[in-house]
Parts: sequence; structure tokens; C-alpha cells
Amino acid sequence: MFGIKTNQVIGVDVGSAAVKIVQLHKDANGWEVAAAGIVRTAQHSEKGAAGASVRAIQNCLEVSGGASRLAVCGVGGPESAIRGFELAAVEPPLLEKAILAETEELNPFNTDDILFDYKLLSNSEGKIRGYVVAATNRLVKSKLSLIKKAGLKCALVDLEALSLINCRNEIEKPEAGFSTAIINIGNSCTTFVAEDKDAHPFVREIKFGGRNIIDMLAAANGTASNEVEEYLFGKNGTKQEYASILPIACRQLVIEINKTLRFYDAQENSSPVKELLVCGGIAAAKGLLDALNKQLSARAVLWNPIEKMRLRSLRSPNEALRNNIIRNSGPALVVAVGLAMRSI
Repeated sequence: MFGIKTNQVIGVDVGSAAVKIVQLHKDANGWEVAAAGIVRTAQHSEKGAAGASVRAIQNCLEVSGGASRLAVCGVGGPESAIRGFELAAVEPPLLEKAILAETEELNPFNTDDILFDYKLLSNSEGKIRGYVVAATNRLVKSKLSLIKKAGLKCALVDLEALSLINCRNEIEKPEAGFSTAIINIGNSCTTFVAEDKDAHPFVREIKFGGRNIIDMLAAANGTASNEVEEYLFGKNGTKQEYASILPIACRQLVIEINKTLRFYDAQENSSPVKELLVCGGIAAAKGLLDALNKQLSARAVLWNPIEKMRLRSLRSPNEALRNNIIRNSGPALVVAVGLAMRSI
């Protein structure tokens, strides 16, 4: 309507430890990666957090080679939520009012200052079913402020959990009768995402992330965190002292994931989870999947959806850097990929 093409949008994932940017194009042959980048956010004081994030976004734009300045960004964490609803059928003019009333009942926050949207999934048997997505106004405004200060225009704000589902549904084909859940291990928290048989999202935020694993390994060995990261992501061979402790460092995360799997399985319309798609900044760390699979009740696999996409030839100095980022950091880019798949 406004002359904006979907391939002009970039997905911008602003995390506490890094910024990720992806630009995609879709045609009859599937998805093509036009640009991709990841830049770690510099260490900062709490007061300097916003400035460090803005600089990281600007640096990531340069690294990625993305041509667009129209962004789709995501929000997540404890100030966001997804809740399903079922209402008696009402006439269309009254529908939004009825959903708004339901949102007030489902509001998990200690504030009335929230933004919300909804999606209808079915309308049958005199019932309207769907889900509400909500986030605090403070959370959304802070993300929009970062995007604007970095020189971008935010066209759409999405929930990070929904971007993960969007990416999975576009790229993966789960086995009939089974569900494929997503485990996105972030820096400070992990997001579990699945869908039931009626396409209702099931989301749980686990307050345990990659930084917890790294810090536990460092403390157990009396080493610095950067040395642990060099082992987990470098090519300097195996250090038995890290490898033997990694399952212990992951144990709390495994306990919470297994607990979540049991809770999800107990839901009325759930399908058995046969596979866990593991993504996030630490997902590709040396030995992590083995440590998880020894303790999880479902099989964990490393998820890099970009492996199933074409790479656009840039013929520029950024091409080799972009391709290297995709090869080594694809699992960390999944939220940005899902955001970049949104249509404007």
C-alpha cells in the first residue's frame, strides 16, 4: 500500500550481549539471505547500556551490509506475555471490545500501561478462539528508542517467541502427530516455545542462560570467562576440565526444560515433543548438545535455519564476512531471521 517491499525489511534482534541483523528475500525458489551480521555489545555500566546497544546496532548495520533502514524488532522476557482465550461468539463490531475485556483478565503485569494485539485462530461451535500478545509500554518504548537512535525506522514490533515460531513454520516440517519445540538459549534467559494442535503458542521464559553456564565453568576451574568462551567457541582443542563439568553447568537448565516439557505435555491439545531445536548465542558451543542430550527427555538438535536458504552474491568486501558469520553464528541469528520474515 505504501510501496514498501517485504525484502526491504531487516530483522533486528537487540539482546543484552549482542545485536543480530538479518535481511531476507523470498521468491518462488524459497528464502535468500541478502545480509546478516552479529556484533557483541561492549561491556558497560547500567547507565551506559542504551548507548552501548545503539553503537552495537550501528556497527552491526555496517557489518551486515543490509541496505534497508526499515526494521522489524522484537521484545521478550518477563515484561511480555502470550495468553490464549476462548470467547462466546459476538458480532464483529463488538469483537475487539470483548477481547480487550479478556486481556484485562489475562494481564500478568502489575500495571495497566500495556500494549496488546491478538490473533484469531478459529470461529466455530459458537466459540471464538485465539491468543493475545502483550508487553509493557515501557519495554516497547525502550526498544523503539534504541532503534530510532541507531538511525532506523521501526515498522513492526513482534514478540521474539512468535518470531521463533514464524521461522520454524517457514523452514521446518515437523513429523505428523508430533511437535517440534524450540529452545532459544539467550545470554541471561532461555525461551521454550511450542505450539499445540490448534496453533496456540506455548511459551515459557526460563531465568537461566548462556552466561550462567559460562560463569559456572569459570568458577569451577578458577579461570576467566573469556578463557571459557575461547574453549567453547574456539579451535584450541578439548580441555577435559571444561568438558567434564559442562553437564553439571547445564543441569539447572535441563531441569527447567524437562519440567516445562512435562507441563506442556499435560496440556489438553498438546502433541508429544519429539525434537528440540536448540538455538541462541551459546547453542553451537563445543560439547553443549552432548551435555543436553545426556539429560533431556527429548532429543536436542542444533538449529541453523539459514543452512536451508540461498546466499545472495554481494560481490563486495562484506560478502566473505557475512558468509563467515552465517557459517559460525547461524543458530544465534534465529530470532533476527524470524523477524526478517515478517511482511509489512
